[in-house]
Amino acid sequence: MVKAEIRKTANGVTLFIDGKPTYPIIHWAVYPYDDSWAGRETTEMFSEVGVHLHHLYLFDIGRYVKTEKTNGGILYLQDETGFKYDFKLLETELSRLLEADEDSLIMLRIFFEMGGVHHIRSIKDRIASSWKDWWRERNPQELEITSGGGRYSQSYASRSWLQLCQDFLTKLISFLQRSELGQRVFAIIPGAGHTGEWVKESAMEDEASDYSEVMRQAFAMWLMQKYGSLERLRKSWRDPYVHFNKVEIPSPEEMFSSDTFHFRTPDKSCRVIDYFHFLSDLVADDIIALCRTIKEVGEDNILAGVFYGYLTELVWCNWFFDQGEGRRYTAYQRSGHLSLSKVLSSPYVDFIVSPYSYGYRGIGGDSAPMTLVESVRLHGKLYFLEDDTRTHLFPPGSKYGRARDMSETLSYMLRTFSSALTRNCGLWYADWKSIGRRGPYQDSEIMNLISKLREVGEKSIKLDRKPIGEVAVIVNEKSFIYEQPTRNLDYPLIYLQKLWGFPRAGAPYDLYLLKDLEEISESYKLFIFLNAYYLSDAERDLVKRTVRRGGKISLWLFGAGMINDDISEENMAEVTGIKFKIDWTEWNVRLAVTDCDHPVTQDLAKPISFGTDMEVGPIPYVDDEDADILGYIVYSRGMCVPGFAYKNFGDWSSIYIGAPNIPPSLLRSIYRFAGIHIYVDSSDVLYVNRNFLALHAVTGGVKKFHLREKRRIVNAISSEVVAESREFQDLFRTGETKLYYIGEQDWKSL
Repeated sequence: MVKAEIRKTANGVTLFIDGKPTYPIIHWAVYPYDDSWAGRETTEMFSEVGVHLHHLYLFDIGRYVKTEKTNGGILYLQDETGFKYDFKLLETELSRLLEADEDSLIMLRIFFEMGGVHHIRSIKDRIASSWKDWWRERNPQELEITSGGGRYSQSYASRSWLQLCQDFLTKLISFLQRSELGQRVFAIIPGAGHTGEWVKESAMEDEASDYSEVMRQAFAMWLMQKYGSLERLRKSWRDPYVHFNKVEIPSPEEMFSSDTFHFRTPDKSCRVIDYFHFLSDLVADDIIALCRTIKEVGEDNILAGVFYGYLTELVWCNWFFDQGEGRRYTAYQRSGHLSLSKVLSSPYVDFIVSPYSYGYRGIGGDSAPMTLVESVRLHGKLYFLEDDTRTHLFPPGSKYGRARDMSETLSYMLRTFSSALTRNCGLWYADWKSIGRRGPYQDSEIMNLISKLREVGEKSIKLDRKPIGEVAVIVNEKSFIYEQPTRNLDYPLIYLQKLWGFPRAGAPYDLYLLKDLEEISESYKLFIFLNAYYLSDAERDLVKRTVRRGGKISLWLFGAGMINDDISEENMAEVTGIKFKIDWTEWNVRLAVTDCDHPVTQDLAKPISFGTDMEVGPIPYVDDEDADILGYIVYSRGMCVPGFAYKNFGDWSSIYIGAPNIPPSLLRSIYRFAGIHIYVDSSDVLYVNRNFLALHAVTGGVKKFHLREKRRIVNAISSEVVAESREFQDLFRTGETKLYYIGEQDWKSL
């Protein structure tokens, strides 16, 4: 059987197949259900340009369950271990892929969600889903129950479902090990939730969940493990009568509300805080259990990975996806994605996957990851960026930033590749071809580009791919639980910041979990604490001992450190070093920069203002005579109070900005003050590492680049030498993307 590994090498995290370093570029092929397979031609095209890693998605495992016809209908066969499976059908399906590409190696993605008809399934899967209907009818106690009474699919707390999944994986892998074709499988992705990305459909609707008995029991068990005694539970919950045996899932009103304007505090809302913490731990435990089965049964030959940890993305709701208007509540808390640190700490998880951000895919947009890529790499895992660009070959009206013509298609694809390349990520192309329609990549010009990208990627694995950023953006995965689950704050503060601010500021930035602060490189000069609303005592100590030294600068955003057991000015001062007052009100907050002569802001050409039109609160403001006031926040009643401040402590310094969505010009000014190298002064989308630099032009014109040292600059796609200098310039059309090689080694000799 092929042996696949993820190794942490001197050059960075690397995929090895049979001991050979391999650039992880993958074709997500149309599933080969039958001989009229729509994906054959495109698979052959990918093979011809050297892409031999293929991803297949098994939407319905019920297709492989053995059956018998009886007078009462179809009987699904079982034995003492579970269902009986016949994988001859799978072998036939794999053989079709091998006919199209005899060098195929296969990544299998398996959809374990037990729900009804899925909106992207084929007709064949809809027929086969009768097995899932049968399972739900016979296991009502294992189903998720929403606040509206819906019982659409299995509960994440169902141990019966989890055992079914593990049993399927065990029998599948045993078959693969015996099958010549099956031995070409190098990775398996277990998936659940809507589309298999571990986000339930209910998490994107205005319904609360999960009120099943299995979920209640699992919550009670988690509480017993956390608190250890009734006395501690009752003290934390401020409830002298609560009992482990009588714990209830929080009501919809509790799940959708907060106790202090936008925020929740442990002293008032500990029950709902605990529930969402538990939910993420439960999802992480399910993921780890399935990946452990893959690794153990596969004898460490098969990689195991998941779609998970969308910590910069999950402001989603079904309104976002145009599947129903008026949905208010985001998927952050209800998705179960907030235990990324637990998943990354597992030795059984090899890689993490997500599409690139759906927020801004058109001209001037950013092909941003949804998760914290540098934390993924720090833990020795590989991150795969899924390129599901709606090329111009998609039908008009396909939305999701569909490219309008070939030029835009090629630019978006090069932009997404550059995002993955400079972050040392794998990449796969979602080939959603259907019968009677051209596939999204079914064009010689597109395939020629993919061929070039593969060549660049293969050269890159010989080079140092470790991060070079001097800006560390820090995300606290648990802070989301301490908010009302609306998009009022996270949308401008996290989502817009990652799409409109960070990528256009002229320097690379790296995304990390707060828990990883102690392990990250000493090279970072600026730490941006994106959502540090809640910090525990241990997290406060972690922050103090890691960033308060060596001339480092901390940039704190709205409400940083405000919550511990309660909300207070003292909580904020403890971590930021700056004194505050809190206005106990809720309003939209805007910030006006008023001092452009200060070293922090002197790079600004003119005063600027920014913020949000959505209500947030309570509203903290600076009240520190020892801090330099650089700007004021404006909100209700015409309040105009200090909201942008800098304070120097000698060996470290602190900046507070009290409104979200900091524009790139201000970020760039702060970067210069912090001594961070600026690669480009224009507010275009930039990607850069030690050996490659790419720019996606927000506007057309001549762009001027500043490297750290003199290099021979080569256009990585055309191999033309652009310049040999420390500084160079190039002409761009609006929306054009260019990728340069800026490394020390000779490009042609790589």
